[in-house]
Amino acid sequence: MIVEAKIIKTLFEDIFSIEEARILANDLDNLQNLLYTNYSDVAKMIENDVNSSLRTKIKRLIDIDSKDIVNELSELIRITKSIISDSKVFNLTVAIQPKGKLQRSVTQWLRQQTSKLVFVNFVFNPEIFGGVLIEFDGQFRDYSLTKLFNV
Repeated sequence: MIVEAKIIKTLFEDIFSIEEARILANDLDNLQNLLYTNYSDVAKMIENDVNSSLRTKIKRLIDIDSKDIVNELSELIRITKSIISDSKVFNLTVAIQPKGKLQRSVTQWLRQQTSKLVFVNFVFNPEIFGGVLIEFDGQFRDYSLTKLFNV
């Protein structure tokens, strides 16, 4: 049985935005479709038809040579998709276009502060002049410089 905490640590270690999580969900949908169309040799299918990043993570989570590989993969897919659908998203509107390192740092900090798997959706809007607009869990906070300078 695969533990949810291990899935989060392994599969989401380099996924910080909701878009990246959706790509993972799509990759898992594709894997699930492959399982039901070509699972006579699942280990070979994983080696040949799954992208290298996901393949490496799957191998860290389950033994691909296991006799119960189809059920284990199905369970991994089910749990992972549930984690994604239950996760929270911070919408941050910022005045500068954030780069990968900033996105990772902010997401990691928010995960530490909330002790939850969260994703950040950055929206670039130079009209806020500086600072950030935060939307999370139905709440909105304006920490932009727009009001300060009456822009």
